[in-house]
Amino acid sequence: MINWQEKLRGLESDNKKIIFIIGVFVVILCVDIAFLFKAQFKGLKTASSKIVKLKKDLVALKKDLENLDNEKMRQNAIISKAKTFIRDSEMPALLEYISEVANQYGVKIIQARPLKDSKSKAEVISKIRLTPYTINLDLSCPYHPLGKFINSLENGKYFIAVEDLRIIRNSSDYFNHNINIVLKTYAKK
Repeated sequence: MINWQEKLRGLESDNKKIIFIIGVFVVILCVDIAFLFKAQFKGLKTASSKIVKLKKDLVALKKDLENLDNEKMRQNAIISKAKTFIRDSEMPALLEYISEVANQYGVKIIQARPLKDSKSKAEVISKIRLTPYTINLDLSCPYHPLGKFINSLENGKYFIAVEDLRIIRNSSDYFNHNINIVLKTYAKK
């Protein structure tokens, strides 16, 4: 006959073994969660923050590269619109150009005196011999049109730079100023 009591005792000892194995597994799982998962989650957080930072850096890099390309195109456009140097014989045409720009901005030219710059010697730039000229202008105008006039001359088609500028208040007209401006340009031989 089958002894049921012995079989039940055997099952109880098997159940104890199973419970012991499950207990050990739970302890290992708890230790793993307590130490290893925390370290893994911490590593994931730092990695995810690094990934976000790298994505932002990539976006900034793309924007900077686009800005660099735009700047190169702008510089190429400026180079293509390079300033021209007049010839000695074209000085009246330059004075006419200055007069047109002055009229455009409401600047009244009282006197214009072009002079070959005797102090400076001829310069050689890019194998071109250039003679310096100064143009002394006496003007009468308000302040803002003067700024527009100077900006237009310096950014115009000819190489013209402001060398000296004196503004004197006009005692009879508070809106206009008496201005003496010395422009410098170079002429090809």
